Amino acid sequence: MTKEIELKDRIIVALDVDQREKAQAVVKACESHIGFFKVGLQLFMADYFNTVDWILDRGHKVMLDLKFFDIPETVKLAVEQVNNRGVSLA
Repeated sequence: MTKEIELKDRIIVALDVDQREKAQAVVKACESHIGFFKVGLQLFMADYFNTVDWILDRGHKVMLDLKFFDIPETVKLAVEQVNNRGVSLA
């Protein structure tokens, strides 16, 4: 069984910026056509989960690109924490 992916979720816009305000401007500019956004390490470290939560609260999907690298158990626990926030991809 295949799952149909909505057109607006087929493109992921990278929020490769260093401030929440810049990320919000990008999201607001294209959210009528795009529903999936990537938050990378730079933005995440500047604002932690605040931007992620803001995007999710607007009804969009988030790919959290933090490139976890640690022992398997630590990575597992970190991914569980991310999953609990409602992130679609990590």
